[in-house]
Amino acid sequence: DNYLTCNNQISEWWYLLLVPITAASWSALFNPKYKDLALMTYHGVLGFALSWALSKTQNIDESYNLFISAAAVTLSSGLVSRFNGRQAMGNAVAGLYVLLPGSYVVRQLFDDTGSLEFLTVIFFRASVIGLGAWTGTLLCSPIILGITGGQAQAMRPS
Repeated sequence: DNYLTCNNQISEWWYLLLVPITAASWSALFNPKYKDLALMTYHGVLGFALSWALSKTQNIDESYNLFISAAAVTLSSGLVSRFNGRQAMGNAVAGLYVLLPGSYVVRQLFDDTGSLEFLTVIFFRASVIGLGAWTGTLLCSPIILGITGGQAQAMRPS
């Protein structure tokens, strides 16, 4: 049906404006200091840019795209957290929001087939994002890096 098809999609250049603003908006949930907003916005842009770049290559499956993007965001936010001693949750959420399959739910709700198959797809994509985020977090864990506090605190003289 043509009434459900968008014939005039927005230009992808709008993403350069919308993604950082949305990442900073999601970051506000964590009441960050002003100096932390730049890193949180960076992680939002990182998650979107990596997912967008991987989606433009025709050789990668969407599941791998979501896994790699989620792992990169949580690895980066974990490493930033290790060096500045601050919590990585705000950075990770700001980067993972772009990967979440909320738009798929809206698209399927307006689908006239009435199929519930989309629920399995949504749960599968959410699971892949969760596994990618968990993998990225494991790669910067204290077991691998060897320090339980932030690097900035460990390097201070006693």
